[in-house]
Amino acid sequence: MNDSCPKISGKDAKIALRDADPEKRAYATMRLAQDINQADLSAADRAYANRLLDVISKDVSELVRRALAVTLKNSTFLPRAVLSRLITDIESIAVPLIEHSPILTDNDLRLVLKSGLAGKVRAVAARQNLSNKIILTLINAGDAVAVRHIAANDTVLLSEDAAQAMVEMYNEDDIIRAALMRRAALPFSVVEKLVSTSSDHIAERLETGYALSVEHSQAIGDQTYDRTMASLPTEHFSEKNLKDFIVSMHTQGRLRPEIIMRAMGLGQIALVHYGLATLAGLSVRKVVLMLHDTGPFALRGVCSRAGFDTEQTTFMQSAINIYTDLERLGEKLTEAEFQCRMIERILTLPNGFDVRETDYFLNILDGLSDEGY
Repeated sequence: MNDSCPKISGKDAKIALRDADPEKRAYATMRLAQDINQADLSAADRAYANRLLDVISKDVSELVRRALAVTLKNSTFLPRAVLSRLITDIESIAVPLIEHSPILTDNDLRLVLKSGLAGKVRAVAARQNLSNKIILTLINAGDAVAVRHIAANDTVLLSEDAAQAMVEMYNEDDIIRAALMRRAALPFSVVEKLVSTSSDHIAERLETGYALSVEHSQAIGDQTYDRTMASLPTEHFSEKNLKDFIVSMHTQGRLRPEIIMRAMGLGQIALVHYGLATLAGLSVRKVVLMLHDTGPFALRGVCSRAGFDTEQTTFMQSAINIYTDLERLGEKLTEAEFQCRMIERILTLPNGFDVRETDYFLNILDGLSDEGY
């Protein structure tokens, strides 16, 4: 190759192309690639640079080809032919480009996934901003490690169908479930499904691993579900998301008085309104009026229609009074501070309630105290 370019070192080009020592060719390739990636080249110079890259990408030494791939993994100047060659190379060379190259298309990624090579598949899963089609292909590929990458990657926007598929196909994988629950944004139907499958999984483990009865195991699973769902920060949900959230729980037979009681004890008033309305078969507006704008008989009527017993109804009346008092004080409290005040007053109520509810609120209060509230 007799061409030359003043912005690209002729000495490095000569070493990269002709030196007998692979290490020297690799170092020269690294320097050349940096020059090619940074230089403001004319069309003729860019063509010369591309010919250099094409020849180097065919070098017999893995070390040289890897130096090229790693140095240009984020480049937008890498020629398509060279990129295609390198991503079909061995994993040590292909993976940096598969994971980082900004010029890979969905078609490129599909070809990578068709290879079925674990390292390459997982490199696709680690990319930022994957399309929904690629995400679904990855989920259906059956590689749990790749799916863990997606679940933990907040730059990847998970559609509802992708998230549901992930939960259904990998419901035995604790790492995937935990990663999904830590995501900044997740469809609320998926949140409910996650909690539901997790509590069912706990019940199954107790039954098989500890010889507990089916009824006892399921009761513990239900308690886990109730505790988690009541503690979700539903005050930040949109009205539509909250409706979907409640409907999903109700459809699966999971919307119980215990969840609404715990939500009320934490000041999750929106969940209480929608939950009671759903269980009682009333409009949300009517429930709000009956809870806050009329006397205790209206609240008892709502709770009775919703399936609350006398003790549960008494708790709801007391908790709503506490909530109203705190609201009237008008103090500027954070959500956590408000919950602390609610729980502290609930735990001093003269009317005792189920020891499980006491334990639940004590555990929440301990957690808030550990966070400095």
